[in-house]
Formats: sequence, structure tokens, C-alpha cells
Amino acid sequence: MKVLLKDMSGAQVDEVMEQRKAQLSMDCNACHANNKEKIDVDGRPLLNFADGSKPEKATAHVIYTMTEETTPGSSRKSMVPECQSPAEPATEATWALSR
Repeated sequence: MKVLLKDMSGAQVDEVMEQRKAQLSMDCNACHANNKEKIDVDGRPLLNFADGSKPEKATAHVIYTMTEETTPGSSRKSMVPECQSPAEPATEATWALSR
């Protein structure tokens, strides 16, 4: 799982995803690909949550990662580069050092 914390329980992941679904007013299949090998009782394919083939999922990962990293009190380590001075532009070297 790229965006959610790896130590989250299944129930916690479900809760976060339900919140995101409501916030975006979208169904899960907007980001998650169909699993053509597994069919639900209604005849529709189940979703393959691990599949990262949809570009929408990659976009969502970027957005949620940026949101988490810039939210005060977030449990994620900030990836904002620490520059020598405000005038110094962030380079790959300063970015790598700030991780």
C-alpha cells in the first residue's frame, strides 16, 4: 500500500477509504481496477485493490501523499526540502538530504 500506513488494520483502511469515497463523491472503481477473475454475486467483477494500473490511482496517491505531508500533526515524515536559505532553490541533492 503506497499511501496508507502499513500498520493500519483492515478496518482502519476501510474507514479511510470510505471517507475518501465520500469526500470525492466517487465510487471505488474510479481508482481501483476490476479483477476480471473474480465475479461478485451480481455478475460484476470485484475490484483488485492492489492493482496500480489505473492512472487515476497514481494521481490519487500523489494528492493524498502531498496532503498528508503538509498537514500539521500528520504522522508521515515531511518530504519538504530543507534549504540553507529561503532564496536557495530545492535541488535533487537538498531534496534527498531532507528525507
